[in-house]
Amino acid sequence: MEISGDRVKPIASSLYGFTGASAPVKGIIPLTVVAGEAPHQAVHTFDFLIVRVKSSYNEILGQTGLNKLQAVASTYHLIMKFPTSIGVGLVKGDQILARRCYVASCKIEETLSIDDQRDEKTLRHSEAVEALNIKIFEWTDECQTSFDKLKEYLTSPPLLSKPIPGEDLFLYLAISESAVSAVLIREQDERQLPIYYVSKVLQGAEQRYQNTEKLAFALLIAARKL
Repeated sequence: MEISGDRVKPIASSLYGFTGASAPVKGIIPLTVVAGEAPHQAVHTFDFLIVRVKSSYNEILGQTGLNKLQAVASTYHLIMKFPTSIGVGLVKGDQILARRCYVASCKIEETLSIDDQRDEKTLRHSEAVEALNIKIFEWTDECQTSFDKLKEYLTSPPLLSKPIPGEDLFLYLAISESAVSAVLIREQDERQLPIYYVSKVLQGAEQRYQNTEKLAFALLIAARKL
């Protein structure tokens, strides 16, 4: 990303995943994030933790960042909505582009790991075999129809549901060895629709909680957010 190392602030901490594995944090850096497309944009500065681990993502915006944007995200629809001064801003996901970036990163990593002792003839042979495996792609009417359906699907309302005053709501709690989660649910037409979701990675003494304490902690986190 061509970011100067002078902007990185050292920090003595570790990042824990849902599996309990930890990764040392190299530092913290403030970056300006532009969300959405003009004119419906939001510009904020966030502090990002730098971790040297293999991941499908270059940057991850956590719950703190989403709260700062006042954003409502739907992973099911691959879309995020947030308020701006002149309307609602949108950030849409593109799985096709994400797969292309992932495949490209894998090829780059494979190229970097090539043994320097391999001769030029072997490399040229590998490139020729790869060229033979390329399939010719043609954009047909069926492809266009599928693409239009995908655009319509992505622009549909988010999965998160709006509660109706006076109706009964249900709070589901989930715990694991390294995290707690809670989701607020409403029922409509024999379907359960999520209203709000929150999760937190356990750190320090929190990891030694008993299961009943973890459930109580998950309830406390949900109460604070709601």
